[in-house]
Amino acid sequence: IAAFYGASGSGKSFAIKKIIKTDKRVLIYDPEGEYQSENCIVISSSLELVKFVKSKHLKNFRITFEPKARKDFLVFCQIAFAECHSEYPLTIVVDELGGVTSIAKAPPAWHTVLTRARKYGGKIRAGTQSPAEADKTLLRNRSSLWCGMLETPKDRRYISDETGIDLEIIESLVGEPHFDSILQERGKPWVKMRKGKIVMKEND
Repeated sequence: IAAFYGASGSGKSFAIKKIIKTDKRVLIYDPEGEYQSENCIVISSSLELVKFVKSKHLKNFRITFEPKARKDFLVFCQIAFAECHSEYPLTIVVDELGGVTSIAKAPPAWHTVLTRARKYGGKIRAGTQSPAEADKTLLRNRSSLWCGMLETPKDRRYISDETGIDLEIIESLVGEPHFDSILQERGKPWVKMRKGKIVMKEND
């Protein structure tokens, strides 16, 4: 479970695209149409999504789902969990999570994905521009964190409080053209990156 947080211009979507580039079975919730160029079939109807995934059950596919309504997220989550299989790993991507969850506990179908999909081969890559406006379930169940520049003091404090990373470090992150980010694997020290190179480590 990889959590991605960063404002517009932070490089968040680029970072997600990079780690899913070679995955064979990919299902993306993409309300902003960010992933059309990632060798994906574009589907915008939840009914069409159900039919297509059923026809490709346990086969390779790369789908970007561009929903018409917020309620389509429920269908997406149900399909994603149903397609998880330990022998046929499925990458589940949700970008702009703040538009479909709230600051409280994750909605039931998304909560199921976050807490149970990994057991069945699900690989979750999800994030939002504003972590303070999205559910806490993702952040607290993460196995890794990517954090870029955050827009508001509230978001920066939230990430600092939840991760233990010094607020000053989070405030120091700059977006394009530097594309600063903090990477942290659970239980390991964080590192600060700039244009893909390490510039600082937690114990420096």
